[in-house]
Amino acid sequence: MPRTKGRVLLASSASACLSVVVLWITLRLDKVDLHFPLNYLADANIFLMRAKSIVEGNWIWWNPRLGMPFGADLRDFPMNITLDSALMWLLSRFTSNPALIVNLEWIIGIALTAALACYAMVRLDFSLTVAASSGAIFALLPYEYFRATLHLHSLYYAIPLVALAAIHVVRGKWANFRDVPAYAWIGSVVAGLTYAYTAFFAVFVLLAAGLLGFLKRRRFRYPLFAAALAGTVCATALVDLSPSLWFWARNGSNAHMVFKSPAETELYGLKIRYLITPVPDHPLPLFRAAEARLAEAKYPQDPNENEWGRLGTFGSVGFLCLLVFAIGAMVSPRFGDMRMADLLGPCAGLTLLCVLLATVGGFSDFFSVFVSPEIRCYARIFPFIGFFSIVAAATLLPPLDRRLTPVLRIAVLTAIAVLAGFDQAAPSRAHNHTEAVYQRDDDFVRLIETVLPSNSAVFQLPYTDFPNEIPLGKAFVNDSLRPYLHSLKYRWSWPAVSGTTSGEWNRLAAGLPVPDMLRSISQRGFSGLWLDQGGYDPGASPENAIAQELGAAPRLSEDGRFVFFDLRAYAAAL
Repeated sequence: MPRTKGRVLLASSASACLSVVVLWITLRLDKVDLHFPLNYLADANIFLMRAKSIVEGNWIWWNPRLGMPFGADLRDFPMNITLDSALMWLLSRFTSNPALIVNLEWIIGIALTAALACYAMVRLDFSLTVAASSGAIFALLPYEYFRATLHLHSLYYAIPLVALAAIHVVRGKWANFRDVPAYAWIGSVVAGLTYAYTAFFAVFVLLAAGLLGFLKRRRFRYPLFAAALAGTVCATALVDLSPSLWFWARNGSNAHMVFKSPAETELYGLKIRYLITPVPDHPLPLFRAAEARLAEAKYPQDPNENEWGRLGTFGSVGFLCLLVFAIGAMVSPRFGDMRMADLLGPCAGLTLLCVLLATVGGFSDFFSVFVSPEIRCYARIFPFIGFFSIVAAATLLPPLDRRLTPVLRIAVLTAIAVLAGFDQAAPSRAHNHTEAVYQRDDDFVRLIETVLPSNSAVFQLPYTDFPNEIPLGKAFVNDSLRPYLHSLKYRWSWPAVSGTTSGEWNRLAAGLPVPDMLRSISQRGFSGLWLDQGGYDPGASPENAIAQELGAAPRLSEDGRFVFFDLRAYAAAL
């Protein structure tokens, strides 16, 4: 079938639609109200906060309704993800619901990943049907379910274009810079405008490709191509971070932001065991039992973020094919004569270098110690390994593809994508079913917003640091964002970045004895006090002491966790 631009666009669109359909079925989104967040815990609340901030007309660097009494200047916590935030802004033109914006962005991001992966597969000379099927499989790797809206910044739609450019550098496809196609430059710019980890690993993969290209052909042009693309990623990322860079140049560095340790590289490193382990929710009892058996071994420091990097059966087959090819090519020249060896070789080499960098005890330890520990979660290189593995697995499909009629070919490859989707799905990790909790919080915030005038400031207890929060009691990370996510009228004291004026003022005020604390926050202009009982050990909550000092009973949430005090009478008495 001729690969005209129209047919490639049609195949990419079909891949995007297929990925969304499989996602919809595996998560039973027909039973889900997307106006409620799929995740309402931990880091998911950061992205709900960003969406709400954009809905209110702010941008991602500053929020005047948070971090009271001085406002939340977030330039000290740079996680700009400008393209993702731009999509939030675009969606906010159609809805003011932050949860819906975040959910839609995740779904759109998956569809975009599938479309670009399909395009990349076509550029690697796969048929349109194989490309469409493989693109959907790549977009629905278990990584997407595990991270979901919990870490929305980990959408990996930039990966296919960067990985495709890296493969072509190793293959020696370009003779000069005029031959470098537009997709390679676009992919580099997109990587620089997304998550910092994506940009970092894109630079590594491109430079690794330049090294492999030089070793294969002994021509300096290939490292130059790779360096130019990697430089584009770096330059774009620097522009993206320029507000924070300018802020640090004027104000100096914040010592409270230096909280990452080189030792954490070992904790969050890649683990090959997880790459080829089935997902916990696997529909086949045999696979589910195998995963449970491995989990029962209770390996040290498990589970943590690196368990998210699973390839599923299709990707695992590809990963093992790359290992066999890499080992076989070292002992027998006949592997170089295999069908599609020109593709398997670059994928095997790049995968091997990614694993050597990111695995526990890998070369990432040296980078963390001698360069910087800021990049500590090396398991996040997974989407690159996932793409190379999906490409390797897809090389097994062309013989099947050629033997089928066009209609049967579409049916069979669609079935493979659907089966792979169910094999890779981890519904319980993508959706934690918190509609009731979300609604209960919304009801309570609506109730207390009838108490104080609009724009009143509310002080929150207990105080916790941001972003390096150590949750107290039974609270989760970022639980203190929950009232703001439902609030339409009030201003809130959390989050104030630790080490800033707001953060340190709140820390000191919260640490005072109850009478001094109430006097201090009232004189600073706070009209309300929000107390999270879940942030205290049993019997340690200051609720009774505060009520006694104020001489007034608080309002309680339905479950008794949240307490709200009106401070106006107390402030007037002062």
